[in-house]
Amino acid sequence: MVGETIARAVDRARLTRKPLIIVAASGGARMMEGVVSLMQLAKISTALAQLDDAKVPYVCVLTDPTTGGVTASFAMLGDLNIAEPGALIGFAGLELSSRPSAKNSPMVFSAPSFSWKEASSTLSSIAEN
Repeated sequence: MVGETIARAVDRARLTRKPLIIVAASGGARMMEGVVSLMQLAKISTALAQLDDAKVPYVCVLTDPTTGGVTASFAMLGDLNIAEPGALIGFAGLELSSRPSAKNSPMVFSAPSFSWKEASSTLSSIAEN
């Protein structure tokens, strides 16, 4: 199971006090693995919280695509998240995003450049206050 492997890597990084770097590329793994995979989401998130408490750095490199449960769990919990240019990053992939109910949302919501623009705007307004 992928989730168990990631949880063990997080634990090893915490115990050895070495930084953890994960390169994420996924879409739909949770759908394929089922409920057991959803339990892994909680396990990984808890392990990453312990890693943070131990002050061990965690970097996540987001590649194309990084969507679904991976985005909901470990991919967005890094101390530093880095995305490759033009990568599709979001909770829902293109298949869900192209449904009629999502037509009012701009497709660029999953582009790192959009996220960077929004994050920069947020950081600017925080700095101004």
